[in-house]
Amino acid sequence: MQSVEEARRLLLHHLRQPAEELVPLASAGGRVLSRPVRRHIPEPPFTRSRVDGYAVASADLEERGAPPSRLAVTGVVLAGEEPPAPFPPGSALRVMAGAALPEGTGAVVPFEEVPEGEDAQPGDLVTLQRRPVPGENIIPAGREGSRGSLVLPAGEACGPVELGLLAAAGEAAVWAYRRPRVGLIATGSELVPLGEPLSPGKIYASNLYLLSGLVAAWGGVPHPAAPIPDQRAAVREALEGEARGADLVLVTGGVAGGDRDLSRRVLSELGWPVLLDGVDFHPGGRCAVARVPGSGAVVCFLSGGPGACLTAAVLLVAPAVASLAGRGWSTLAALLAEDPEGAPAGVPSGRGRRRAVPVELSLSAGRLWAHPQPHSSGAPVIARGTDGVILLPPGGGGGGRGAGDSGGPVAGETVEVWPLAPLLPDGGVPGKKCAPAKEGEVLS
Repeated sequence: MQSVEEARRLLLHHLRQPAEELVPLASAGGRVLSRPVRRHIPEPPFTRSRVDGYAVASADLEERGAPPSRLAVTGVVLAGEEPPAPFPPGSALRVMAGAALPEGTGAVVPFEEVPEGEDAQPGDLVTLQRRPVPGENIIPAGREGSRGSLVLPAGEACGPVELGLLAAAGEAAVWAYRRPRVGLIATGSELVPLGEPLSPGKIYASNLYLLSGLVAAWGGVPHPAAPIPDQRAAVREALEGEARGADLVLVTGGVAGGDRDLSRRVLSELGWPVLLDGVDFHPGGRCAVARVPGSGAVVCFLSGGPGACLTAAVLLVAPAVASLAGRGWSTLAALLAEDPEGAPAGVPSGRGRRRAVPVELSLSAGRLWAHPQPHSSGAPVIARGTDGVILLPPGGGGGGRGAGDSGGPVAGETVEVWPLAPLLPDGGVPGKKCAPAKEGEVLS
């Protein structure tokens, strides 16, 4: 039986390399750049004013005597207009924020620092009450970067700020990793599609939407199929159909040894090579991974219980989807907020397997904390607020209790968290449940 770390490496090894495509910038939100983007023009492309005010010539800023007290306004420059010819010393230009400045401009004095305010027009005089600092309120051409300089490196995810930077650099389209297509299949005659009434013995196919959310969070495009009844022909047809156009297929249900657990039997009939059969964690370790010959797609068979499906999805599927989408992925270090024997005491020991426990993350006093959540493999719902999973040694819980326990972490110790979604950027802080930082507090 493989360890979680070995299983993850094996799965990633057999995935396709992420493909790239040229994406219009308006559609690039959330995508990951596959190539670096360099400026084809300086940024900004011209010297511009930072504020609304009066432009003063460089010669009037030289250190000699008192500054000219009165300057004649010789013209007006609006944003979007071509810069005028240089203006002579002893005069000023009325300029707007973002306007191009002519050569020889030494500084821009804001309207509010001039007694005449914003009312002076060409032909009027304005009064300088101090000598501006050379370069004051001027943004020189190329200050953000010269032609050929780097805007964003390959591997950068395009959030709002990144899209703004790319647009400022004039990039109408960027090369980004294609969103992987992930087929989703839920098997079980007890499953009913959403929107249909429940008859006795039936439940809704919630795993399809649990997995849809996880796939979308890590950059994939989920394609959930209608629930598949426990019929061999139906399961086989669904598997073959989803595998034709997908990079990754996720199947929930049918991996145990029950009378109607058909996924493994159909897999054997298809003759797809099995890459992985069972992983060292519980609940959810009774999973399998196979490769579809000829297509390059990989199929993951996960448990049907929502709790077991969740842990397998966090530990194996999340890094797989991230890899296919060209995204970064890593575990997180957090302090254990409480003894894991408390809330999730209903989780069985797993017959010697490592114990997966869902946690909620919070930030307090500059530290990231992991709070164990109630959990069981067959629970019909998952604890609200679950942000990731930690792995405990086989046996009962933390503190060295329970038969076969090798002494798991106790409250206050550092644990490794496998994230459910990319909540935390590298070196960042959680996107939710953050306590306000105190003045002078260092966030680590």
